[in-house]
Amino acid sequence: MSEAYTLAEKAGVPLEIVRDFYAGQLFAHPALQHYARKLHSREFVPAGFVMSAGMKDVLLMLAAGQSNGVKLEIAEVARRKLQTAIEQGMGDMDWSAWHEVTRTDAGL
Repeated sequence: MSEAYTLAEKAGVPLEIVRDFYAGQLFAHPALQHYARKLHSREFVPAGFVMSAGMKDVLLMLAAGQSNGVKLEIAEVARRKLQTAIEQGMGDMDWSAWHEVTRTDAGL
């Protein structure tokens, strides 16, 4: 979802179109709608789930994968984005604030 917002922003697409897409039938789950609004508004406080707790969970998943010989590539991407966001002082923000890392990586 963060990458969709970032691509739209970088391409000059109005972000309301992305928000409305995620509010539609296909993505009608309340949690997805909640995060679509957070990414659109870029308001990550108050946190529903803090970034530092998300990092703990991702590290546990990566450790479980390693001990079972399973490479969790998507979890590694999550770890990198969470680590960068935490290093930038976002550890107490909602985990979705890693959207700011995605935006920065895209030059926004």
